[in-house]
Amino acid sequence: MDLRVRTAYSTALRSVVCWMFSNRPLFPKSPRLTALFGSVLLAWTLPAAICAQTDGSPDIEVVEVVQSRTPVVRFGSNASSRLNLAEQVHNPGSLTDMVDRAPGVAKSGQNGLFQVFSIRGTAGQRVQTRFSGIPIIAERRAGSAASFIDPFFLEYVDVVRGPASTFFGSGAIGGVVLTEPVFYNGAQADLSWEAGDTQKSQSFGAGSPHWSLGLSNRSGADGQTPDGEPLHTGFRQSSLLLQSRWSPASVQIKTLLLSSRGRDIGRSNNLFPASQIASIAEDTHDLLQLSLAANDRWQARFYVHDQFTRADTLRLGQRENIVDNSSLDWGGHFSVRQQYPQVAVQIGVDADLRDRVNVQESERAVGSSLSSTQSNLAADQQSYGLFATATLNRRDHSFQLGLRQDWTSQQAETQAQRAVDNLTGYLEWQWFFTGSWSLSAELATAYRVPTLTELYFTGTTGRGSTVGNPLLLQETAPGADLGLHWDGGQHSFSAHLFQQRFSNYIDRTVISREVRGYGNLQDGSIRGVELESRFSLAPGWSGSLSGHWIEGKASDAKRLSDIPAAAVNLGAHYEADRWQLGLHWWHRLARRDVSAVELPVDSANVLDADFRYRLADRTHLTLYLRNGLNDHYRISADEISTPGNRHALGIRLSHHFP
Repeated sequence: MDLRVRTAYSTALRSVVCWMFSNRPLFPKSPRLTALFGSVLLAWTLPAAICAQTDGSPDIEVVEVVQSRTPVVRFGSNASSRLNLAEQVHNPGSLTDMVDRAPGVAKSGQNGLFQVFSIRGTAGQRVQTRFSGIPIIAERRAGSAASFIDPFFLEYVDVVRGPASTFFGSGAIGGVVLTEPVFYNGAQADLSWEAGDTQKSQSFGAGSPHWSLGLSNRSGADGQTPDGEPLHTGFRQSSLLLQSRWSPASVQIKTLLLSSRGRDIGRSNNLFPASQIASIAEDTHDLLQLSLAANDRWQARFYVHDQFTRADTLRLGQRENIVDNSSLDWGGHFSVRQQYPQVAVQIGVDADLRDRVNVQESERAVGSSLSSTQSNLAADQQSYGLFATATLNRRDHSFQLGLRQDWTSQQAETQAQRAVDNLTGYLEWQWFFTGSWSLSAELATAYRVPTLTELYFTGTTGRGSTVGNPLLLQETAPGADLGLHWDGGQHSFSAHLFQQRFSNYIDRTVISREVRGYGNLQDGSIRGVELESRFSLAPGWSGSLSGHWIEGKASDAKRLSDIPAAAVNLGAHYEADRWQLGLHWWHRLARRDVSAVELPVDSANVLDADFRYRLADRTHLTLYLRNGLNDHYRISADEISTPGNRHALGIRLSHHFP
């Protein structure tokens, strides 16, 4: 590499890091953060140093390092959907806004940036989310919303439905959401503004074959329902995504850093503003990953995720509770592949460790300057996995077998260590009985160990007081899936019939009026149907159709929580020479039969639209509309869920620099 290029490259990187540390409200200094950035500087400059010492060839072939596609294409489930940011009708404000268009996926929990989702009737810690292969773990019963991942940084999202535990371990019962960051080519800038809750964003991305930098700053004020009721949905968030990729010799090296700072994030619920104001005062995340790969022969990854969240719950006229949640998650992955004439074999190991998972709470009575503090949680967790898969392709048939052995240990300061192990597996068969039609069948097992919060947490949450249960047993969930697929080129169709049974199902229990706990309830099952289709209507016109019907019951016939109402998504897209038009209609049926801790939901009709016009060769103007029918509907059956936001009109200006 030319010395001048390396000097400019290092100077730019140092400038970015200095800029991050100089913005103290959003990028505060800390010893762990300093260590993180020291690591990323080493990981960032190491490839350049290696390349500079290779032979004198000035042109080094660049091979993009991407996560293995095997877990997406086949790992016992053909029920998967790929969502591209460019195909979104509206301007998505979060990952949840993107994935809830996929069949089997629905919003759950509370409104706002921290809104989470369910997959096939399972939510919270039964659904995994990963960013470039890094597992995103949060000590929340609702699960991780991955709200700190700005959609501007995403190239695509794969929503994989079904028991994927063979590849992803604990907590992948309902499915896995795999997000892949974009590697910018050239430079681009986006500005957007949305009326209603006055959301604004400023984003910039630039890159070359070897490096990529993304910056984003966005904010929003509190919104309103269609009836004018206030919603606590405001937020502020700034993010940075830094990547590099190099190919010295036959090894591809890739580094990634995602740093995000969020403040004043509203947690909207129906107690606001009369009796409670719940907010995330601070939400910080630093993710670092180093990846090595040699074509399709082997790959290795190492990651670190340092996170801190401060939750502030004010109960008007009573007290204010501030809860600080911090953890350092780190781990790695190594796998090798071998291709034989008709069989492909993959063997790998995973390690995911959670160090210093600490939750500290302070409480202050309203009108008093005195406060009390306590430790709600202090624990660690280590998980190790060994997996193997074999794929056999015959003339009209494909078979795949996968096995995974996991070992997990958990320990709190005042509790004895827990150690469990799990053997899971799947068997998948696909029959191509014509050139366009195929039939698939899957048998799989999945499991979930109780989270550290469910076991050991004792303290205050936005719902009241919670007491952990160290005697919880792990969940197990064998499942089956039968699929019918048709691929006609410009037209495609997929239908899935699935069922999953649960043993030792973990759910909230009522200890007293204001105190909740966790327990292993009776066994239960979830069954459902999913449909997904894409088609071409006429020159320039394309469409999509998807939907689901899901039912979940315990063995005593009571309803399970988080089971979404039946819903249908219909989309249409038209593309002309200089302009594009997109329409999306979501219809949800009413659901009256819900669990004991939920409320019924009415039917809903939500229409989104966008109009995109090319002002110049590299400049596009987009007008988009959310909830164009201004429909008033509760987002989910959660007992403290709010209605959705009122209709809003937004504008987005995008420019690609030459």
